[in-house]
Amino acid sequence: MITGDRIEVRGIDTVGFTAAIAPGSSGSPVFDSRGRVRAVATFGGGRGVPIEALVPLLDSAESYPATKAGAEWRLRIRRSLFTVLAVGPIAWFLARRSGRNAPVSTALRWSIGAVVATLLLTQAQFAMSGPAHFL
Repeated sequence: MITGDRIEVRGIDTVGFTAAIAPGSSGSPVFDSRGRVRAVATFGGGRGVPIEALVPLLDSAESYPATKAGAEWRLRIRRSLFTVLAVGPIAWFLARRSGRNAPVSTALRWSIGAVVATLLLTQAQFAMSGPAHFL
C-alpha cells in the first residue's frame, strides 16, 4: 500500500509504500489498492518514484547516448561541426581579402585541416582522461 509521505531522494521526488522490497526488485511496479500502477520501486526502504515523476525522467533519459562509444562519437560530430562553422567563414573571408581566385576551395581545405586537428585533439583527450562531458 502506498503511504502519503513524499520525500526527495537524490533530487528525485519519491513516495513511500508498505510492501517489502528485496535487493534486485528495483523497477518493479507498485500497485495501489485498486490494482493500478502508482509508482516504480527504485530505492530500498519502501521508496519508489511515482508515475507522474517518472515520465519526465524517462523523456530526458532518451536524449542521452546509450553507450560510452555513442557519447564519444556524438562529441566528435559536435566538435567537427563547430569547427567547420567557425573556421569555414573566416578562411573564406581571408581568401577573398587576399585576392585568391578560389576562396571556396581555400575555405574547404582549411576546414578539413581544422576538423582533422580537432579530431586528433579529441582522440588524445579520450586517451588521456576518458570521455569528455563538455562541448
